[in-house]
Amino acid sequence: MQDKLRYLWAKKNRDNDNNFIWLPLLIHLNDTKETMAFLWEHFLSQGVRDYLINSMDTDVSEKEILAKKLAMFLGTVHDIGKASPYFQLKHSFKNDKELDEIILENLRSSGFKDLDKFFVTDSKNISHQSIGQFMLFKRGVNITVADIVGAHHGRGVETDELYDESFENHFYQNNDKTGDIYKTWLSLQDYIFSWALKTCGFSSTKEIPILSQPGQVIFSALLIMADWITSNESYFPLISLEKSCADNDRIEKGLIKWKSDRTELWDPLEVNIDKVYEERFKLKSGEKFIPRDAQKRITEIIDRAENPGIIIFEAPMGIGKTEAALVAVEQLAKKTDRSGMFFGLPTQATSNGIFSRVNDWLENLKDDVSNRRSLRLLHGKAVLNEEFLNLPKSRNIHDSENSNEKEYSNC
Repeated sequence: MQDKLRYLWAKKNRDNDNNFIWLPLLIHLNDTKETMAFLWEHFLSQGVRDYLINSMDTDVSEKEILAKKLAMFLGTVHDIGKASPYFQLKHSFKNDKELDEIILENLRSSGFKDLDKFFVTDSKNISHQSIGQFMLFKRGVNITVADIVGAHHGRGVETDELYDESFENHFYQNNDKTGDIYKTWLSLQDYIFSWALKTCGFSSTKEIPILSQPGQVIFSALLIMADWITSNESYFPLISLEKSCADNDRIEKGLIKWKSDRTELWDPLEVNIDKVYEERFKLKSGEKFIPRDAQKRITEIIDRAENPGIIIFEAPMGIGKTEAALVAVEQLAKKTDRSGMFFGLPTQATSNGIFSRVNDWLENLKDDVSNRRSLRLLHGKAVLNEEFLNLPKSRNIHDSENSNEKEYSNC
C-alpha cells in the first residue's frame, strides 16, 4: 500500500533549469500538519487560542491540547481529497503534457489500473476539497470539522450537494465495490485517514470536537494560512521527480525561513490613560495633543472594563473618534491578549485618509511594536497609494508561482 502512496502527487512543476520537480502528497500533508502546530504555538495570540479552545463543545480537561491536536489534524487531512483519480489526473499548472504523462506513467507502473481510462463526467461541485470533505464526513468526522476541509480554498460545500449518484465515482474510479480498483483507492484513503488520526493523537473520530461557527471560521483561516506557507516553494521546495523522500530537516528549515521573513507579533503594553494621547498623536504645530472630554471618557470606560466586548463610540464628526479608536485598540489588545487589528472603512478615499493616521500611530508605538511591523492597505487601488508603496517591505519574500506518527516517514 505504501508503495502506491508514494506515487500520489500534491504538486508538480519544472524548476528554473527545466528539470521535473514534484511534491508527493504525504510530504505536503506532513508539512502542513507541522506548520499548523508551529502556528498554534508561535503565531496565534493567547486570546485567539483561548477563543478557539472555548469554541469546542467538549468536556475533556486538557482542552488546549485537544485544540492543538485538532489544528494538526486539519493540516494532515486538508488535501486528503487529492488521493483520488479526479485529482491525480489533473493537468499541471502550465498544462505541461510531458510532465503530466510522466506522473501518470509512474502511477500506472505502481499498480493504478486503467487510470488513463477514467473521465470526469460531471465536474459540478467537484474539487479535491469537496472530495476531502465527503471522505471525512463518511468516515465519521463531524460536519463542523469536515466543512473546514471543504472550505479551505474558498466556499464550503453543502453536504446535500455531495450526495449525487456519480459523486463517489470521482474518487474510486467506479462504483464496483468488489473490484480491485475500488478497493485500491479505498485502502489508500483509509490509510491516510488512519495515519492522520494516529499521528495527531486521536484514537477515533469520536474524540474530534464539534465546533461553534466562529470557531470554524478561525480554524479555517489558520488552515488556509498554513497551506499557503507550505505551498510557497521558497520555504517548502518541490523535490526532484526521481525522489519520493524529503530531507529530514525540511520542516525546520522551512519554518525558520518563514519566521525570519515575517514581521514580529505585537505584544501590547498596559496603556497609561493620562499620557497615551500625548504620546501617540503629535500635532503639526508642535503643541501637545490634549484629548477632548469624549475621548477621555471612552478611554476611561474601557480602562475600567474587566471583560470588554464590542465597544461602540458614537459622536459628531471632528470629535476625535479615530484617535479614540486607536487608543481603544491598544487597550483591548492588552485586555484580551490579541496581537493585531483591522480598521474597516466604507470607501477607498476614506481608507486612504485614515491609512496615514494609522501609520503615524504605529510610528509612535515605540515600546511595544517592533520596527518590523506589518501594515497593509487593502483595497483595489492600494498600489496607487504612494505612502503604502513607500513602506519598507518584508525581507526575502518570494511568492510561489504555483500558489493556486512520529511514525511518519518521508519515504
